[in-house]
Amino acid sequence: MSAEMDAKLRHFAEFLRQNWAGVRATMQGLTTIDADELLADWAQANWELLVEPHLREQVGSHKSFLEPYGEGADCNDSSSRVWLPNALPTHRIVCRQRGDNGLRDLLTGRVLEPRGTTVLFEQFAARADGGWYKVDVPFDCVLGYLGEQEVLIPLEQVAFFAESPESS
Repeated sequence: MSAEMDAKLRHFAEFLRQNWAGVRATMQGLTTIDADELLADWAQANWELLVEPHLREQVGSHKSFLEPYGEGADCNDSSSRVWLPNALPTHRIVCRQRGDNGLRDLLTGRVLEPRGTTVLFEQFAARADGGWYKVDVPFDCVLGYLGEQEVLIPLEQVAFFAESPESS
């Protein structure tokens, strides 16, 4: 399951890269609606349409759902999902080291140890000026969590896997 899911996550990052500026531009001028909330809804909707179906195919169950992408959507009061708001996540995306160079956290500059560390995927992001991150193009990093610690790792350093939360 790992190679296919890895490819689908990379395609999703590319989708964000290609469409983010256009979506952001269509939201310019909004004064009564929060554009960042709409962007989060848009990202979640596309996560459900472009990534989740591949999970269902690989797992062999139409009742398989991923944890929300980033902040998830705000359009349903009781859920972070856009479609099927009552569906509960059955899987999550995690990142592990790809290659031999370790995972470098760009927020702290340190290499994450030990080898085989699993980072819980949150969303794609980019490194911002000043050493922090931004949810914006070029989406060349993974924002995630190592335990309670937020980490930002270059996309080329990670491989993506779908797993059941109970399996960790």
